[in-house]
This record gives sequence, structure tokens and C-alpha cells, in this order.
Amino acid sequence: MRLPMFLLSTVLVAVPTLSSAAPESRASGAGCPHLGGYIDGPFVPTAEVAREIYVAVRNAIAPSYRSAKHAPVVAEDKGDHWEVSQRIPVRNESGKLVAVMGGAGLGLDIDKCTGAISHAAYSR
Repeated sequence: MRLPMFLLSTVLVAVPTLSSAAPESRASGAGCPHLGGYIDGPFVPTAEVAREIYVAVRNAIAPSYRSAKHAPVVAEDKGDHWEVSQRIPVRNESGKLVAVMGGAGLGLDIDKCTGAISHAAYSR
């Protein structure tokens, strides 16, 4: 069977794009295990990405917390995961941050390597 030349050239050009090699931005060595045939993590490499995921989940499961503009979303690095919640900053008269209060919000953990969400809970 003879393939038309344009089809053969299309196949030859497309094959390299099917490579399972990880792009530079997701290179191994970031502490995430390699799972054969899948793209290597981390999928949540920064606090900013963790906050964006938190906001999307919060808006889906606790839309009433959207109005908590006085409580910024805080992502704490806990090694292999991010601990994300909304917290109210407490400032003294000069405006210096003296404490951060949690409570009355949603908290969750986000795995850095997989993006899996766990330990989701409401606090009071």
C-alpha cells in the first residue's frame, strides 16, 4: 500500500510533537515523582497558582465567601503542598501588620505536584 506523499509528510511532521519529553518549565528535579507516560509536575509551583485554584473552588462551593474582600487569600508553603485560606490582617494605628486572624472561611490544602485538593474545611 502506497501512502500519498502529503499524508506521509504530515505523519512524519506530527510524530515529533507526540513526544513525552517534558518542557523546560516542567523539568524533572522539582521534587515531583515521574509517572511514566504522564506530564511531570509540579502543577501548582507558586503561591499565586494556589490562590487562583482556591478562588475557583471557593466560588464554586462557598460563593457567599466571595464578598470577604477584607480577608485576602493566603497561601502558605508547607513543603509538598500549599495551605490556603482567607485571613484578616490586623494592623496597629500606624498601619503595621501585627497579626493575621483566620476563621469564618474556607481552608484547603493543594498538592504542589498533582494539584490535588485535600483537607477542605470551613472554620469558625
